Amino acid sequence: MKKIILFLALALLLSKLFLINPLTTIIGDGWINGGDSYEYFGFQNIVRENILHLSHPFSYTTTLRYPVGFDFSYGFDGALPVLFGGILSLLISLPLAYNLTIVFILFFNMWLTYLFFTSLSSHGTKQTKLASFASAIICGASPYVIARTFSHLNLAFVAGFPLVGLAVVQMYRAFQEKRTLHMSHWLLLFSGILLVAGGSLQYLILAIEVIAGGLVLVLYVRPESIGSLGRFIYENIIKHPLSFLIPVVLVISIFLFLFYGYIDAVVHNKIHTIDRTQSLAKCCQPIAADFFIPNKYLGSVGNFIASSPSIEKVASLGIVGWILLGISFFALHKKLKQILIVAFVLFLTIGMGLLPLPFIPENGRVIVAFGFVAAICVYLFLRKIPAWIIGFVIALLILERLTFSFYSSPLFPPDASKIIQEQPGQAVLHLPLDRYQTLYSALPYFYGKKIVDGYFHWTAATEKSNEFLNSTIPQMLECTSQGINVSGHELANFLKTHNIRTIVIYKDTQKSRWYFTECTKLRDSWNALYPKNVTVSTSTEGVEPAHIELSNVKQFHTELRFEKDGNVSLSGLLIYPRFLTDTYIQLPDGSVIQPDFKNTYDGITHTFDPPQNVQIHAGDTITIASPQPIHEPVYFTAFYSFQEDSQSVSKKKDFSTLYEDDRFEVIAVN
Repeated sequence: MKKIILFLALALLLSKLFLINPLTTIIGDGWINGGDSYEYFGFQNIVRENILHLSHPFSYTTTLRYPVGFDFSYGFDGALPVLFGGILSLLISLPLAYNLTIVFILFFNMWLTYLFFTSLSSHGTKQTKLASFASAIICGASPYVIARTFSHLNLAFVAGFPLVGLAVVQMYRAFQEKRTLHMSHWLLLFSGILLVAGGSLQYLILAIEVIAGGLVLVLYVRPESIGSLGRFIYENIIKHPLSFLIPVVLVISIFLFLFYGYIDAVVHNKIHTIDRTQSLAKCCQPIAADFFIPNKYLGSVGNFIASSPSIEKVASLGIVGWILLGISFFALHKKLKQILIVAFVLFLTIGMGLLPLPFIPENGRVIVAFGFVAAICVYLFLRKIPAWIIGFVIALLILERLTFSFYSSPLFPPDASKIIQEQPGQAVLHLPLDRYQTLYSALPYFYGKKIVDGYFHWTAATEKSNEFLNSTIPQMLECTSQGINVSGHELANFLKTHNIRTIVIYKDTQKSRWYFTECTKLRDSWNALYPKNVTVSTSTEGVEPAHIELSNVKQFHTELRFEKDGNVSLSGLLIYPRFLTDTYIQLPDGSVIQPDFKNTYDGITHTFDPPQNVQIHAGDTITIASPQPIHEPVYFTAFYSFQEDSQSVSKKKDFSTLYEDDRFEVIAVN
């Protein structure tokens, strides 16, 4: 129990959860680097929703890609971390559950790795325990694992590998002692394989390929071992079938529960495939230096070296890890040195893509297998040296990990969340629509509603899941479109037909393409369809200012909108920059006023003397605009008073702004 508490405390320390408020911020680089932390947050939310609706945790959902949805059962990875966080979020808030998932990933990684290494020695001396502790950190909280906690929960979970190793050690000892394997041996082995798959199906493929390759190599070098293998199968499987079959059936049942969707999709050829060779080689292929030089993504020494800043290229053992492996190499006996050299050469050739493994698109992930081998070599060295030196090594390993960069991501503002939750309708539309934006996948939790887009694994990005996005009007709302060529009324009616009553515009330059060049036509057409405006819904107490700031627009165009009948009195205008002297006012009856502007310290001004009185009907607008192109922000203030007709019935335009800050704008579809 003491060791469990110790590893929990260490996991909490290495996760650096104490640096944030775990209720309002999540660990991960989603906001900064466009990482997948939001995606896995969204996966946990879908699991949570499915369970609350008494459905299978990974069943079909319309939470993303509303109204069509997608088959979640083969559109995700990381079954165990996703399921763990989803179930935990039934008891606590999802942000806290997500953060605690990372803590428990590190805990299980190190704890099961520690159990494996302690099993390598029949004598539990102080040195072997400390060496096991050090190797657990090297393998279970490697730089690769720490980096992945900031983006990929699936790849961070490597606890299955040491559990398989533990099972192999116990089976090997039974074989040496000529004992028949018990059901517990097989159950431990298959549970380890299940944990490997539960982390990532990529890891399951990697493990199968590594084990198969190792087995072929052994049989090639020592062909006489074929007879031993045959006897092993006969003595432990054929003669005692139940001891083997019961664990197989049990584990396969759990495997089918977790991955039935993938199996069905493969059998019925439903998995969407794409050729990602070139893109993966460009973004994710490590070079030789990435295996030895600290990665800039994790900071530390990497900040002072021209290393890669990509999480995909974190494939090093770390400075302390490589030094320990180098020292350990000289302490190994000849046969182990040869094994380590072969493993190292294979690691480099596979990792750099010179010898790519089938079905493993990102070769740097082979660091998981090599790191396990390296940790074994380090353990064999450390257990022979004084305990105080091992303690010093452990301190260095922990200190190195504490120097790594820490990433955290903000969540959707609670005040905006509340507004969206209170709106009618089933779903939210984003501008721009983006089927590849990982941030969007997290948002249904905060909206309390479904979303039209959202990102999930490309395996489930079928024609059906993209059906609505590929229809005429949604295609207009993507950055690559030629803009919106329907009226505001048509767009509003289309959205209301599908029970979409809220629009959220993402304007933050870190996460959204709204201000990117490819989004210019969409942005301009939206600004023409729904120009920046001030909505007047009640009488004013005297003269009030209406302030509007316009940026990233081609022309100055704004409106005063009135929801009730009444009388408006315009007292004056103030505009900056000063060259907009041709600004005009168009009244609801179509007549145009051309003010005579004067230069002042604050910009150009016009004072109506006497004030311009206009009779207003519910739904009318007064437009203030200039035909000149602009390339800088415009600051506009209108001074007005309004007296509503108490008998008037309110009439809203097709869209109205509910909330706005630097990152978001929430718009109601009326």
